[in-house]
Amino acid sequence: MIIKKIKAPTYEEAVAEVKQSMGERAVILHSRSMKEGGWLGFFQKEMVQVTVGMIEETQRRTSEKEQSSTLPVSVSRQVDQLEVTPAVKKRLLLTAKMIQDRGEINPQHIFNAVLDSTFKPEITKLGEKRIVCLAGPTGVGKTTTLAKIAAKALYEDGKSLAFITLDTYRIAAVEQLNKYSDILGCPCYVVYDPAELDAICDGIVADMILIDTPGANYLHSTLSPQLTQFLNNRTDVECHLTLSLTMKTSDVHRIFTQFRDVTLHGMILTKKDETRTLSLLAELLYQQSVPISGVTTGQTVPNDICFPHAEELINWLRFGGDQHGSSA
Repeated sequence: MIIKKIKAPTYEEAVAEVKQSMGERAVILHSRSMKEGGWLGFFQKEMVQVTVGMIEETQRRTSEKEQSSTLPVSVSRQVDQLEVTPAVKKRLLLTAKMIQDRGEINPQHIFNAVLDSTFKPEITKLGEKRIVCLAGPTGVGKTTTLAKIAAKALYEDGKSLAFITLDTYRIAAVEQLNKYSDILGCPCYVVYDPAELDAICDGIVADMILIDTPGANYLHSTLSPQLTQFLNNRTDVECHLTLSLTMKTSDVHRIFTQFRDVTLHGMILTKKDETRTLSLLAELLYQQSVPISGVTTGQTVPNDICFPHAEELINWLRFGGDQHGSSA
């Protein structure tokens, strides 16, 4: 096997370089964020390094034949049921074969070991900072998710709250957040210009400020420069990219490209109850370094949100999403 390490400013650019230099047969074995350059620790650039493997043609034909002929059928079937992209599937089957070659013969043990060795979920706690901002494309349920977070902060943690909405394009969004603020007994501020956020947040007396951003087509647009500056420059704000588990993997990777200039604290995955497969979860765990901060499992406020541990996320993949995450 040919092993090569490639560095680029973003994961997407690294993948593009892999495809250009090594072709579609290359398999990404590992990726990590790193810093390089600079002077005395200053002005370092954020980079992504991917480790790529490619089986040479004669080896590839032999390997594929061996995998298909010697791997237990149940293992191949379980990998198929994840419905991941061909590149990730190839990595999973190769890992399964390596585990089998080390002497493991139990199919379920092989599949479990494949999941445990391939996916390394990173988890972050939501609400550690005073200002929590949800960003993401339209239709993923940001406003409802914000209300669930607020209800937990109020009723379980005893925090005082304030809402801010920047989603002034949709009248229904403002009305929805106003209803939640009335129910929770907290103020709701409507902000038309992101440049005013600093002054408004500094003037609010509350333990937690929850910001709802406009939904947009982030396949073709980015956050406004003023909002990006607000998110990146303040030390008391955390931004969570909100994504639906029903979305296409290719679209989600494009959205991450559009958010590459934003400091993301975590990602919230919504609509787990609306998909029969967790293929997007598997792809995100495999390819993205942004930690998971929450998962929503329905429309009910405040109940249908959970904060799963890393092991629980792996169990969702292992059991097809039937396991429920922790609520705290």
